[in-house]
Amino acid sequence: MPGESGSPQGDPECDCNAAVWANTLMGLGIGSGVLTIVSSILALLLLSSPVLNAYLVALGLVAIATELRKFAALRPLVYHVVKYFYFITSWSGKAIFYIFVGTIQLDPTHPLALIAGVFMIFIGFAIFVVRCKYTLPKYWDLEEKKREMEEQAARDRKKLEEEYEKKLRAATAVAAAANPAGPDAMSMPTLKTGHGSPPAAVRSRPMTEDEFYGDYDPPKAY
Repeated sequence: MPGESGSPQGDPECDCNAAVWANTLMGLGIGSGVLTIVSSILALLLLSSPVLNAYLVALGLVAIATELRKFAALRPLVYHVVKYFYFITSWSGKAIFYIFVGTIQLDPTHPLALIAGVFMIFIGFAIFVVRCKYTLPKYWDLEEKKREMEEQAARDRKKLEEEYEKKLRAATAVAAAANPAGPDAMSMPTLKTGHGSPPAAVRSRPMTEDEFYGDYDPPKAY
């Protein structure tokens, strides 16, 4: 899916500059990621802060993967990496990510790590500055859009179910108010039997044969 550029209308020079800056920042980001990985691997070989440097190697790979989202052919593959840190797919999120990673690798005892950290912090602030002047392109992930649509459909379905249950409870309350005797009273027979006997619904004893037949005289068997 192609990237979308939201630069000011009627200003092709601004579009061109935004694209140039986006490509420049991408190159700097990939370079900073590679530098972070190299400096962290060298520190691991020296057994210096192994946990932190292993963490920095992983973050360097994430930084490179984030920049490769510019290429539509690589975007589905890269999505499986960045979906766990999806905030870094926005320019603001990426800037914060670079500043954070650069800060945690500022180690005066390792010059290369110090350079990598300063470089990453510089890129983070550079992104904020460029965004103040240009609207940088956005790159959409088809898988993320599909996930958002599925979540929205689930929310809509849940909302409809809640509305249905609410209307059902309201209708039940109205029916109960209109028939205080309860739902069984609606189906009670109201016909009277012979000899003025009371309705069958309110009988306290079984009907006799005379009450059942009333004035009707059944044929006798011979």
